[in-house]
Amino acid sequence: MPVQFPKVTIVKAITPAAESMRADLLKYEHLASTTSSQERFTTERTECFFNTEIDSLEELGLAQQLAMHYLLMTAVKLNTESSYRGSQNLWSKRYTQASSEIYGTPESEIARNLARDQLRRLTESASTTVSPNLVEQFTNLNERYGIRASEGELTKDSFELIGEEVAEYLQIKYESVFNALELENVETKIEPEDVARRFRQGLEVLAEQYDPAWYEWEVVIDQQRDTIIADPANKKIVVGAKRASLTPEQLKGLFAHEVLVHGLRCVNGTKYSEQLGTGLPQYLDAEEGLGVFFEYAISGSVPEKNVDRYVDIALALGLIDQIPKPRSEMLEYARTRAYVRNELAAHENRKTPEQIENEVYAHVNRIYRGSLGNEYIGILTKDIAYQVGFIKIGVYIENQRSKGVGMSDIMGYLLSGKFDPTIAAHVTEAKKHVQ
Repeated sequence: MPVQFPKVTIVKAITPAAESMRADLLKYEHLASTTSSQERFTTERTECFFNTEIDSLEELGLAQQLAMHYLLMTAVKLNTESSYRGSQNLWSKRYTQASSEIYGTPESEIARNLARDQLRRLTESASTTVSPNLVEQFTNLNERYGIRASEGELTKDSFELIGEEVAEYLQIKYESVFNALELENVETKIEPEDVARRFRQGLEVLAEQYDPAWYEWEVVIDQQRDTIIADPANKKIVVGAKRASLTPEQLKGLFAHEVLVHGLRCVNGTKYSEQLGTGLPQYLDAEEGLGVFFEYAISGSVPEKNVDRYVDIALALGLIDQIPKPRSEMLEYARTRAYVRNELAAHENRKTPEQIENEVYAHVNRIYRGSLGNEYIGILTKDIAYQVGFIKIGVYIENQRSKGVGMSDIMGYLLSGKFDPTIAAHVTEAKKHVQ
C-alpha cells in the first residue's frame, strides 16, 4: 500500500493578498507557511518516488507532488530574495520553468492563430459600434506583438456536431434541474445573490431526484470573491459577491461547469475511491476541458476565457514575439480588449469601469500568481488547461462516437470520477471501479 503524505496544494499559497491585487508588487499571505509545512516530507516523498513502479499511478502522483513543492519553493525564493536583483531574475525563471514542467506551455503557432482570429473578429465587429480610437489602440498593441488580423477563412469550429449532441444529452438528462434555475423568459442580467438562489434550487432538485449525496452540498456567498467556483473538498459552490452579473445563458453554462462537472465528478467518484473523488494525478486538463465543453455545448461558442488565457499566457511567456511581458504590459493589453468587448455588448449587458478593472486584474494576476508581478517575469501556466482540455475532451468524444459509443455511455463514463480518459494509468484505475 502506498505511503500517504499531506497533499501539496498551491492555489491558496499563491493567491495574492487582497490589498496587493492592484499594487505594483503582488504579496502572498500563505506562501511561506504552506511551503515550510511540506518541507519535512520531501526526503520521504523522493525515496518513495524512486521505489514506485514506473508509469504507475503512484509514480505520477509522487512526481506531481514533488514538482508542486519545488514550484512553491521557487516562489518563496523569488518573494524573499529582494536584496539581490540577480537572484530575483534567476528565481523568476526557475518559477516559470517549474510551472511549465507541471502544466505545460502554449504552442506558439496555435496561440498566434487564436490571437489573429480573435483580433479579426473583434475589429470587424467593432467597425461601426466601437470608438475608432479604442479599435486603433487594440490593433496597435497587437501589431507591437507581431499579431495581425487573420486573412481568408477564420478557423472553423470542429466540434459543432458533438457539441449539439452533448447539449441534447444535458438537456434531456437534467431537464428538471435546469428548469429549477428558472431562466426561461429572463431578460435581465442576474446578480450574484440571485445566482446563488438559483444554484441552490438546482442543487435541491439534484438531491431530491438524482442523488441524495447532493444534500451534503451547499451554496455560499463570499463577499471578497469575484468568481464562481466549486469547492469539492468542502462540498460547496462558492458565489463571489463581486462577480459581474450573468446572462441566463452564462448562468446555465456555469452551473453545468461547476456543478455538473466539478461537483458531480466528485460526488460520483467518491463512491468508488477517495482518489477518484478528489482527482487522480494530472487530471486537471480533462477536468477543466469537460467543464468548458459543457459551457460550449450550452452556448454554442467557445468560452472567451479559453482563448484569453491561452493567448495571454503565450504572450506573457514571449512565445509569439520572443519577448516575455511584464504584468504591466499584459494589464494594458487585457484592459483594452475588455473595453472593446464592452462597447460591442448590448447596452443592458455592458459592465461598469469598476467591474472591468476587477475582471482585468483578476485575469492577469492569475497569469503572474506566485511571482512579484513586476519586471522579474514569473509565469504560472496552469490556465492553459481550459483550452488544452477543451480540445482533448472534444477529440476524445469524437473518437468514441466514431466507434459507435452512445453519448449517454460516454458522459456516464466521463462523469464517473475525476480522471483523464486519455492517460493510460487513469484508465486502468477507472476500470477497477467503473463498469
